[in-house]
Amino acid sequence: MACQSSKRAAALECNYACKLNLTLRLTRCAYYKLACHEKGPSRWTAEEDDIIRQHYTAGAGAAFIETLLKNRTLSAIFARADALGVTSGRYWREDEL
Repeated sequence: MACQSSKRAAALECNYACKLNLTLRLTRCAYYKLACHEKGPSRWTAEEDDIIRQHYTAGAGAAFIETLLKNRTLSAIFARADALGVTSGRYWREDEL
């Protein structure tokens, strides 16, 4: 997906350069300075971390948590839970076996 986004951005930069009769380098600088490109993912907030800690450990599925965190994907939720050291309550832990 990042590759598709990069190709789309490059095509837009070339298009603007031709229309404005400017060099591609100058157009690219203006393009990024004006934030015309897609921004990367935002930083996680403390509130989002709390939602993951509360619901993920209680056994709520990532799909449910995704409805609470509108701008986060399933893979982002799984990655953040792993980074926080949070384990899902949906699986047996070693001490429960």
